Amino acid sequence: GVAMGLEFGRLNPQAAGGPGGRRFLPTAANGQPAFALYAHGRTATDFPAHSIWLPTLQGERIAALTGFIEPRLFPSFGLPAGLPTPGAAP
Repeated sequence: GVAMGLEFGRLNPQAAGGPGGRRFLPTAANGQPAFALYAHGRTATDFPAHSIWLPTLQGERIAALTGFIEPRLFPSFGLPAGLPTPGAAP
């Protein structure tokens, strides 16, 4: 989950605002590993929900990624609508 999200971020540095502009949380969809992407928001302390990504695995490799850019889906996965910036005051 987390490793896949971090690898995706390295492979696609322009995704969701460029380097440092995103955070990932592991989740699952239909019993398969997935990850939620939070993109940097309008303020220095907000990372709103952006998309949910489901990898298609072939062995130990990611063969494809299917993305759902639907922030309204996050509650269905038990995920928060946004994340604070690490180290930011609540």
